Amino acid sequence: FHQTVPIFQSFFKRRGDAWLLLAVVLALIVMAPLAAVLFGVGRTGPEWEYVFTTLLGDYVKNTLILIGLVSVLSVLMAIPAAWLVVTHEFLGRRVFEWALVLPLAFPTYVGAFVYLQVPESLIPALIFVRQSYGMDAFLWCQTLLRYGLLAVVLASVLFPYVYLTARASFANHSRVLIEVSQVLGRSSLATFFKVALPLSRPAIIAGLSLVVMEVLNDYGAVNLLGVPTLADGVFRTWFGLEDRNSAIRLAGLMTTFVLVLLACEYIQRGRRSYAETNTDTHPMERLRLSRWGNIAAFMTCVIPLALGLLFPVWQLVRWVVFALHESALSGFSETLWRSLGVAAASAMIIVAIGMILAFTARTSRSRTWRGCFRVATLGYAMPG
Repeated sequence: FHQTVPIFQSFFKRRGDAWLLLAVVLALIVMAPLAAVLFGVGRTGPEWEYVFTTLLGDYVKNTLILIGLVSVLSVLMAIPAAWLVVTHEFLGRRVFEWALVLPLAFPTYVGAFVYLQVPESLIPALIFVRQSYGMDAFLWCQTLLRYGLLAVVLASVLFPYVYLTARASFANHSRVLIEVSQVLGRSSLATFFKVALPLSRPAIIAGLSLVVMEVLNDYGAVNLLGVPTLADGVFRTWFGLEDRNSAIRLAGLMTTFVLVLLACEYIQRGRRSYAETNTDTHPMERLRLSRWGNIAAFMTCVIPLALGLLFPVWQLVRWVVFALHESALSGFSETLWRSLGVAAASAMIIVAIGMILAFTARTSRSRTWRGCFRVATLGYAMPG
């Protein structure tokens, strides 16, 4: 790698203008959907007054409630597991270290589809509540079940964003700082709250911002579990009310929320820089736990893994086994190859565009172009 970089740098110096032009063209293409949404916000659709006065408040309220619930659950699932994996030795630690990332492989709507049977299994309990406590209690429990289940599903799939950033931050901390805290008599729990957590706050917030963007952009899970959010509102307005301009306005509101979120994350990260003064590369000596400590650490890691990976995989395998005896897989091969083709083509295009933009931004001396390339990456925050 160190031998390859000077070759690329000399290549860019000779043909910098052509590469810069290519990068700018690619950035403009990537930003085109974002620009189309922002330019279309000023258009007024025939159903906008109805959407604004009747539906928009519920969309915003549901979105904010869901963001809050998923953020809290993601932090509770990710940060203790990341701290234990980095600083303690317990049963299954080496497996949990990489396995806790795997729930990201599940789309949120697949997780929601797997857990869709939970409300059905609780129907007798809901009927009992209605008969015993009335319709208001029944509706309240039904709403609580929908919000709670959706939050658990989203958090169990998205918590690896926070886990990855927190684990990297904990692992890169100065070993001396944590060991000095322990030598001075602080317990592992006190060291976590007083030393590790404050140092890792920028990284944790960065991972949490990705979770918030995924929740804001989710359509499949919220639609399956019946919690209308802004993303769901875009589709309902576009196809249900047949008002594309009002749908673009809702999409513009989502885009504004994302831009504000990214700006806040950038500001809080920019104001806090923690210097790593320790150059010792000796790995941190992990603490060995007692028998009950081993059980507690194991359960802390296995519960989010079971919710986001083990149970969904088990349920999907059961359905596949049942479908093998039916004609449900008749058109599966064609759908599979089409999906793999789209995925492979998208991956190659994404890698090519990403490398060109990233390297040109790294070698360009113009802040204007670097800002342009940074804006181009905002497409990640938009629903497909």
